[in-house]
Amino acid sequence: MHPQRILYPVEMGHGDEGLPWLAALAERFDAPVVLLHTIDLHFLSQYGDPFDMPRREELRAHAESSAKRHLERLRSAPLLADRAVEIRVVATEDVADAIVAAARPGDWIVTGSATRHGCARALLGSVAEHVVVASPVPVWVLPYGAVDRPPSIEHVVAATDFSEASRTAARAAAALATAFGGRVTLAHCAAVPSPATTSAPVPTTLDPAVERALEERLRADAHELAEAGCPAETALLRGRAPVELLEHVERTAASLLVLAPHGRHGVADRLLGGVTQRVLRHTKTPVVVVPSARA
Repeated sequence: MHPQRILYPVEMGHGDEGLPWLAALAERFDAPVVLLHTIDLHFLSQYGDPFDMPRREELRAHAESSAKRHLERLRSAPLLADRAVEIRVVATEDVADAIVAAARPGDWIVTGSATRHGCARALLGSVAEHVVVASPVPVWVLPYGAVDRPPSIEHVVAATDFSEASRTAARAAAALATAFGGRVTLAHCAAVPSPATTSAPVPTTLDPAVERALEERLRADAHELAEAGCPAETALLRGRAPVELLEHVERTAASLLVLAPHGRHGVADRLLGGVTQRVLRHTKTPVVVVPSARA
């Protein structure tokens, strides 16, 4: 899982917060960087008469000029001084589609928490969610809590529901851990019977036979990773998957959480799996969403 390029979408006035992670990944994998800014033509059309074409072209030219200055400033940052960095400005009527279209096979998309409307978690359900769902390449999501810390990948948690999509994500997690000299934990969250009332505590016990079967499946998948050269620990969690996964990541001080965009049962083409969506909205740790092989 080595990137050919790293695509870094940048909003005006933002971008600095993710540079340490961007630079660390680019250096580790010796990958060139593409700083991308998308000009939202729908947003520009809100200013002035939409039928005044000269005025619209003037606004677009001004937006392009401002964006290029901003990207040039980021390119000259000391963290990127020794890297090959391309800048690109794209005017579009669909920001998410433009970001996805800019990615080539073998690329990674790395997105910081600052976005067109503020925080990434507020944007999930629109641009950010569309990018994660539609992207044919891995998408790194760096929340505010992550960019405040020095980039480090010492412990990677790979979430699995035993689907082929999650196996693909687990193999990617193992490759990342190997590249950074870290370790992997393969984590599965088992559903438990719902409490009789909403105020009752969530049960944490499983039928012993079910528990043994799940542990055996985890060990089998971990053995597969070990045979590929990356020994993996296992963790069988119990309860609500998004909550338990994030608590496990925090409890074990994991550096990275890797998961698939969809779970075992799949979802409609333009929707994000429920677990993945909730994780992205509440995580304080970097997350990598790995598309399935057929993406």
